[in-house]
Amino acid sequence: MPKKRKRKRRIRYDRLFAIFMVLALIIAGVCAFAHKDKLDISDDETESEDTSELEALEEDMQKYVDSVLDSQRETTEYVCLDGVIEYSQYPDYPTGCEITALYILLKYYDVDVTMEELVKALPKGPTPYYDKDGVRYGANPAKEFVGDPRLEDSYGIFNDPIKETAEQFKTGAISKTGATLEDIKEIISSGNPVIAWYTTNIEAGIEYRQE
Repeated sequence: MPKKRKRKRRIRYDRLFAIFMVLALIIAGVCAFAHKDKLDISDDETESEDTSELEALEEDMQKYVDSVLDSQRETTEYVCLDGVIEYSQYPDYPTGCEITALYILLKYYDVDVTMEELVKALPKGPTPYYDKDGVRYGANPAKEFVGDPRLEDSYGIFNDPIKETAEQFKTGAISKTGATLEDIKEIISSGNPVIAWYTTNIEAGIEYRQE
């Protein structure tokens, strides 16, 4: 039975607003400098007035940004799991993102295992190659890791064999395909971490053929 961690609710500010804040201040500066070019700043009085206008503009802009952030604080929440470690797959496991994610997950449950033990327990098969007749062979990622996560020219592995590897160190792992974002959020909200397979170019879609 996975132990549940206390959920900690925090406010997350969208990066868009951080970028907006920087852009807003830059725009304020550009507008102020453009205005300044049209002024005669030959005396201290005119320069002082221009500085006051710039300060007033920046103050108004800051008030607006603060108001937007305040509204976000009231409506945006996310669940944070305490105790999730950070672990880099580099330089030892350059293609081992899936097994690294499993290592982080098991450590969340305080499982006594090393990264190397997980890599050794992982089923592995050959990277794609062609025989003398031009027929392509290689491991099936739905059954085993294509190559070796210690090597740069390897590929990866899918969820079922990762689940089977996890079962060697802790029972109760669940493997599922076609999970929605809401499914993932619900699991995390229950106090349990999730390993999710995702593409950085989701607009292009994902096609998997077993030939």
